[in-house]
Amino acid sequence: MTMPSLLEYFLPEPRLIEVDWVEVATPPAEAYQALRHGDAAQSPLVWALFWLRTLPERLRRRDAPPLSLRIDDIGASKHGFHMLADEPRRGFVIGAIGRFWETEIPFVDVPPTDFAAFAEPGFGKVAWEARFEPLGRTGTRIVLELRVTATDDEAWRRLRRYFRLLGPFSRFIRRHLLHQFGKELGLMQGPDTSPTETAPPAAEPALHAHDTWADFGAGTVGALGMLADLATPFLRRARSHWGVEREAVERPYPGDELVPAPLWGWTHGVEIAAPVSEVWPWVVQIGQNKGGFYSYQWLENLAGCDVQNADRIHPEWQTLKPGDTLSLHRAGPPFSVVAVDPGHYFLAHGYVDVQTGQVHEGPPPEGPLPPHHVNLTWLFLVESLDEGRSRFVSRYRIACSGDLSTRLSFGPWIVEPIGFMMDRRMLLGVKERVERRPRIESGEQAPRALT
Repeated sequence: MTMPSLLEYFLPEPRLIEVDWVEVATPPAEAYQALRHGDAAQSPLVWALFWLRTLPERLRRRDAPPLSLRIDDIGASKHGFHMLADEPRRGFVIGAIGRFWETEIPFVDVPPTDFAAFAEPGFGKVAWEARFEPLGRTGTRIVLELRVTATDDEAWRRLRRYFRLLGPFSRFIRRHLLHQFGKELGLMQGPDTSPTETAPPAAEPALHAHDTWADFGAGTVGALGMLADLATPFLRRARSHWGVEREAVERPYPGDELVPAPLWGWTHGVEIAAPVSEVWPWVVQIGQNKGGFYSYQWLENLAGCDVQNADRIHPEWQTLKPGDTLSLHRAGPPFSVVAVDPGHYFLAHGYVDVQTGQVHEGPPPEGPLPPHHVNLTWLFLVESLDEGRSRFVSRYRIACSGDLSTRLSFGPWIVEPIGFMMDRRMLLGVKERVERRPRIESGEQAPRALT
């Protein structure tokens, strides 16, 4: 039995819809009570993700309220997200109006009766419903439906860019919570998802067409590693030169002059039991629209990158020259390849207005960066060692403008733990591919790495 959505009263024409559900062996009234009065903070992983989302506000405000993940508390809120509708045994709706893409969200609080009609330009509108559909005599399908829109096209452009970044975490939390409640109430069937987007095009499903369950497992391990790194900022200095001795980090590298005073960065490396000539073909084809990044593919595709990691050398990707681009995300601006020494290194550079997504040509002007700008380089270098061995080095340097939102978004506090895990996996991914080369050339299927 499919019930009509309460969301129709509040967001009748959304630009984005995502639907998740789980079937439980519990009547609707009991399922409603469990979810309506439950506490999502019982999951340490969900609590950690919410804590990270609210970290910028907590760093600025000494009077920030305690983190609450109870629906009861959200419903009683006088600011931000409000309970728009609540019908026991049928479902409830929670929504908010605000500029969600800003570091500290300016909310607009309106009565539920005015939510649908609100049309002041420059705002996004988000609402989600928990719906409890009878399933047989004693079962329930718990449906979580999210709807998103904006009051004008410019606000939608900003909100959609924000949702590309935060959407994967939102989806993960919803599915994780459904699974947790499903186990608590008696799981009949695992959660399924059917996301659609009315304008622009449809959102990506959770498991990308390129991904396997091995990719999912590896990504889960990677996500747990990121959480561990987030909890250990005091290890950041050690992580910044993983696989490379301090003396090697401090020597000059190609492109350092483009970011002469980085706010932060890393120089990671891995030794490979093969000469440079066997490593370079794997390195030169790195990129979102080429060989991928040999990293946690499922996590990258969860963020909408549309990546497929290569397990062979592609001749069509072996030529790289200055003026070419390095693509990181299918929807993001590519960076310029500004220097190439074939068989040795290539260097990508980006001087970016993070509000508009525009990548400026050439290096930034001298002096402090303009507000909402970042300047970064990413060097991929292969150097020869003794006895036919080589080392693959990834060197990343970034400078940010002084405004707080840019520093929080691109500084080391959140980006470094994620970047470390992804970059380390990339280096090890190249190493594995090079060192198992005889198996690939003989036609054997290469195994999928899980860590």
